[in-house]
Amino acid sequence: MTKKLLSGITLAIFGLLVSLGANADNIVNDDPHLQVGPCSAGFPNCSGDPNQISGNSIQLFDQGSSSGSGSGQALGPIALMLILPTAKNYVPPSLTSVSSGSGQLGGTNFLGGSWNASTGLVSTTPLTSGDLINYVGFADNGDGSNNVTNFNLSESAIGFPTGSYNVFVYSLTNTGLSGPNNNPLTVTFGSSLQQGSIVLAYSCIGADISNNVCTNGGTAFVPWTTAGFVPTAPTPEPGSMLLLGTGLLGLGSFVRRRVL
Repeated sequence: MTKKLLSGITLAIFGLLVSLGANADNIVNDDPHLQVGPCSAGFPNCSGDPNQISGNSIQLFDQGSSSGSGSGQALGPIALMLILPTAKNYVPPSLTSVSSGSGQLGGTNFLGGSWNASTGLVSTTPLTSGDLINYVGFADNGDGSNNVTNFNLSESAIGFPTGSYNVFVYSLTNTGLSGPNNNPLTVTFGSSLQQGSIVLAYSCIGADISNNVCTNGGTAFVPWTTAGFVPTAPTPEPGSMLLLGTGLLGLGSFVRRRVL
């Protein structure tokens, strides 16, 4: 009961603090708008600022642009970015499956971005200030809301250290993701995303890719308002709990024998 109460208080504080950054998260251009979920409101109405996610899978949805200029057009390769607080020493999970197309941790660089093709790590120098999109190397930074200031708000809301983040890229190709209001893309990882993880994405409308960069205003990105954030620790798997229980029973039996 106490654990549930503390979890509820944590989420309430998280919601209050991150809302303080909402004014900085408005979309200031007409680029296609991507969303990370699932979210409680359901696509395309996600506006969690950011959305609370959990478990070992996420969904990526293409809402299209407000004027419809991105409607129905498939995206090019997608850089799914996992932002992890450096102080936690988290290791990015493997990518198990994508509901359409293919994906991998790392992979070939595209759209001007730069990351390690094997590990997906963008740089051994953590992100400590400024905008994520520029840090990765993409030419268009979207609306500028994916910045360290907003990341810090979410991390501090759950009592995590702030100010330094490791960024990993998963390359998603041939997904056919398009908008608006089409089926979301489901990405499944080898293990649950850790508490404090942030998930964002960047791409271009396929028809607007020229010389490996976005052209004609065809950038597609996740603004901070619909990013994914993991505010609570993963729930242990039943099998893990069973092993833990068995181990504790065995330890108790051993201690009793020693005492007798």
